[in-house]
Amino acid sequence: MNSLFVELQENQANHFGYHFCIPTFMLNQFLIRSVYDIQQHFPVSFPFALHKLGVHRNKQISLYEPPAYYLAG
Repeated sequence: MNSLFVELQENQANHFGYHFCIPTFMLNQFLIRSVYDIQQHFPVSFPFALHKLGVHRNKQISLYEPPAYYLAG
């Protein structure tokens, strides 16, 4: 197989793993402020929870908050 296709499959598998272990709809139901909040609800490692929190916050910011340059006078 082409190496780019293999890389795509690996990325998709990793993405699925994060959503399977820590479902996004469940994160939206809890008050999540830190990695430790995620670890209280889900049995995952610190680096795993840290990555999921970063992805979750980036998604929330892009969907619910206007970009900073819209807020600048």
